[in-house]
Amino acid sequence: MRNTKAVLEYWQLADQYLRLMDFNPRLVSNKWQNITRDECLAGCIQDPTVSSILLQNGSKMLVSPLHLQKDNEHFIPFLLSVELKADGYFKPCKELALPIIPRNLLEFDGLHPISLGSTDEFDDYFVLQPPPWFDNQQDLTWENQYQYANQMLSDITCGAWLQDLKQLGYELQPGAKVFAFSINKASDKLDTKLLQNKNKIELIAAERNSGKSRYAKQKIADAWIEAAVKQAPAPKIVWLQYDTIARYTSIFACTNELPLYIEQDEYKTSQSQVHKELALAFNIYIRGRQVLRNWQDMQAKLTDKYADKGGIAARIHQLQTHLKEAQARSKHIQVLHSIYLRQSELIPSWNKMFDVFTFMQKQRLQRLYNFFKQNFPEEQVTSLSQDDLDNLMNSKLSRTKHSERFIADALHQATSDLKQQELVTEKLLQWGQQIDPKLETPQEIVTLLHETIWEQVLHLATKYWQLEFAINGQRNEFFTNEADTIDLLIAEHSEYIDPITAAKLLARSQRAIIMGQYAAICSPRFAISVDYELCKHFNLAKCDADYEDLQFEGINAALGNLWNLASDGREADKTFTTEQNYPIEYEFCSINGTNVAVYGSKVNIAEIDGIHAWLLRNNPDPKDVCIYTSFAGQVQAIQQRLQSSKYAQTAVQLLHKPNLHKFKYSLFTSVYTANDPGPYNFDRGVEILDNLVANTLQKLVVFGDRNIFKSELHSAIGKFAKLFITEKNQQYEAELNV
Repeated sequence: MRNTKAVLEYWQLADQYLRLMDFNPRLVSNKWQNITRDECLAGCIQDPTVSSILLQNGSKMLVSPLHLQKDNEHFIPFLLSVELKADGYFKPCKELALPIIPRNLLEFDGLHPISLGSTDEFDDYFVLQPPPWFDNQQDLTWENQYQYANQMLSDITCGAWLQDLKQLGYELQPGAKVFAFSINKASDKLDTKLLQNKNKIELIAAERNSGKSRYAKQKIADAWIEAAVKQAPAPKIVWLQYDTIARYTSIFACTNELPLYIEQDEYKTSQSQVHKELALAFNIYIRGRQVLRNWQDMQAKLTDKYADKGGIAARIHQLQTHLKEAQARSKHIQVLHSIYLRQSELIPSWNKMFDVFTFMQKQRLQRLYNFFKQNFPEEQVTSLSQDDLDNLMNSKLSRTKHSERFIADALHQATSDLKQQELVTEKLLQWGQQIDPKLETPQEIVTLLHETIWEQVLHLATKYWQLEFAINGQRNEFFTNEADTIDLLIAEHSEYIDPITAAKLLARSQRAIIMGQYAAICSPRFAISVDYELCKHFNLAKCDADYEDLQFEGINAALGNLWNLASDGREADKTFTTEQNYPIEYEFCSINGTNVAVYGSKVNIAEIDGIHAWLLRNNPDPKDVCIYTSFAGQVQAIQQRLQSSKYAQTAVQLLHKPNLHKFKYSLFTSVYTANDPGPYNFDRGVEILDNLVANTLQKLVVFGDRNIFKSELHSAIGKFAKLFITEKNQQYEAELNV
């Protein structure tokens, strides 16, 4: 993340949007308070009774300085957010100070009124960009806030908004209106405390089909089992998958057993008995899991330690052989050392004074030179003195002793590791044989623990909670209400969660486990105006093109998704990779055609013809095929072309949209040709095309202009070119084009 402070302020400012999204306008129209024009201009409510009524719903207020009405329809040209003080004065809050204007004023679709009694919601309002003085807290006054909103409204509508509304029959109402943010509901504050406490967030970089769901189920089941054993309240866990509602998840989501609905007094006795059985089974399971974990840790430790040595048994055998060789070598050197000493004693010492002459020294030490030449032919000793020869011999003796000692120490360590492994394995077998004397191998005990005993614990815990919900009658309340406080948030495919949902959930959570693809793009693009405007405000993006680049590049917090918000530039704690790597085939169909612009999108008819021809030639089951493209126009054109064929119901979708299902055949139409200037939108991030591979079980087929796929490029296009462009594909391209 470029700027941690900017990210935190980013989410604090998003509180303004979140409060608006929670409004029910039909309630607001009955509970707002009228103040005079002078009170509005002065930013102070004179009537203490009005202030008291407003403050009953909280101090955060929305002010409508101007209000027009036609029969029962209302139009509010802009809203301002303030904090109402006890003395009646308006105090702007930095995180809520931006003017709010109806979206249709910005998009020039005509002045359609916001009817507070109809289906229109406050989500139709848009928060403007901040004024130049926004960074200076001292200049943030009610007067400046009000003047800036008036000026922006006049600039956006060229000053014609009031005249146009009057022509439609709307009349400007006297005074202004004020109502509390929390009239309908107390909104979540976008609290960033959890983000700052990294110990409470576990990040897991996980690909599709990498075991995320199994990991989540295990966490959920463990929490509910532990709560049942302790007879504690049900844990408030939210297992959030893509495009689901944030509701509490129970142990029933991890089993095929459903909760009971009948409430009977005799269930209390049954529950007590079930709890005793559960506690006993759980203690057995915990003990076994600890013993098994010790054995697995030891196995992993020794496997890693002796991986490059062929295993611990091979290493011990190798060391035993080396030790015998070292011991024999040591004895041999000791014998040579004794011989050397004897030879040294036979050398006359009376003529050492002549050693200053080289030829005299060589003659005197000839006996020792012969010794080294005979026993150590690799050594050049003819120029050495007697002291040098002594040092050389002592060095050889010392090295052999050190080598023998080193090998002996390594053998002792390996032998100790083997004994420790045998001891841990024996403990595991003892535990398993207490339950079933027929068990003979650790693998059988692993099966016993993870299948038989675990299933027993899970079944008893499920039965306990069935009885608990039946007795207390809280099932409907627990499973139907939206989660308010969250003990543990488990987010799967978190890269696809929009920013407001992400912030609300993190604000409610005590802990979070966030799983997803590390650099995947979010969808839908540009659909979250909150994310777009705040990215620009905090200089994370200076223009639309920058924002698009950030989406494709996966810059943290620029996308606003849950994964990027929580990571904030931090690497993942764990990594889950794909469980099974299916060997898929690749096929490239070169299409000579052009694309045309259609309603701001692009369509390539030649590639659609190629897809249709491929389907007729290969005749796959329509349910096994998914067609991907980067343009909405191409999606519609493909659907229209296949409408009259058996492939009318074949899945056709945009490439950057989330797709968490695998298909046997994935067909990708690139639409672009060599005549289009790059970069191409599907080439902006390697992970975009990688998702095609991740969603394919059998064959991935690309239709497009071969000239844009260049293997020398290092981008996604270059990577795909290396996979697809082959001599075999060239033959198929020629057949297809004919």
